Amino acid sequence: MSVESVRMKLSKLNPCKANGPDNMPGWLLKEHVDILAGPVSDILNYSYLEGRLPSSWKHADVIPVPKLKPVREVK
Repeated sequence: MSVESVRMKLSKLNPCKANGPDNMPGWLLKEHVDILAGPVSDILNYSYLEGRLPSSWKHADVIPVPKLKPVREVK
């Protein structure tokens, strides 16, 4: 993945979205895209070569949002 493609993806982040498991706010990533694009590109390219992702990238915060009001049952 090129530095420029990572820069484009980071610059399109929505700063109003919630933080991920790393607790890194989107506005911070977007504001410092010029500094972060190179290292993020290196990490991605190395991961592709190794055929694995950093273990911290395999975690996510998943919060179910019910469609029914009021909520009667959580499965």
